Amino acid sequence: MVKYYLPLIVVLLSLGSCTESAFEKTSEELLVLKDHVQTGILFSNDIREDNRLNYMFYQSIYNGAGVGAADLDNDGLEDLFFAGNQVPDKLYKNLGNLKFEDITSSAGILEDKGWSSGVAIADINGDGLKDIYVSRFLLEDSTLRNNKLYMNQGGMKFIEKAEELGLDDNGYTIQTAFLDYDQDGDLDIYCVNQPPNHSSRRIALKGKIDYAFTDRLYRNDGNSFTEVTDESGITNYAYGLSAI
Repeated sequence: MVKYYLPLIVVLLSLGSCTESAFEKTSEELLVLKDHVQTGILFSNDIREDNRLNYMFYQSIYNGAGVGAADLDNDGLEDLFFAGNQVPDKLYKNLGNLKFEDITSSAGILEDKGWSSGVAIADINGDGLKDIYVSRFLLEDSTLRNNKLYMNQGGMKFIEKAEELGLDDNGYTIQTAFLDYDQDGDLDIYCVNQPPNHSSRRIALKGKIDYAFTDRLYRNDGNSFTEVTDESGITNYAYGLSAI
């Protein structure tokens, strides 16, 4: 029996050694870890639990946030927007050669107590500049759940206009997607919302459709947006995570 299997074992061991060596070589060539000193990016989405805000009451507390990568100033380099849960959102300008600069304050990105859960970037008004839409989530205070829309003014300057344009949704938005659902040539917005994260409210509303937690659809009317959730037939009480 041994004389039949020994050659096979030798061949398999040889192949395994070759594969491991090739993998190690490829990994070294493809991936290089750079720290904040080298890149200029210093962002940590730290979660601090307490007696009021913790996993026992909020089971999505560790869902994380999002990162958006887009060329916001049309210089050919991808800039980075980091959404923060308990920490402020951050915007980094790409300087080239994997070097970034924190321009959050000078760019007009607001620092408040909301819980950002996602970021979507698109040219909403068709002016050739990409805008930033930030989803807000989790907190019971509805004034802290208003989604943010940063309209690109050029030169890495932004103005928050969500309320002005009718996009300050204060549901429990986990993520947002852009689409032209009515095929009129402009971008509409779909907000993926979730049922209440607080355990007691979720139990009380079990099996019921509550408008505060349904997904929302907003139609682009040119200079503003109109919510068309009911007429579009998407009212639901589902546990959404994203949309494409």
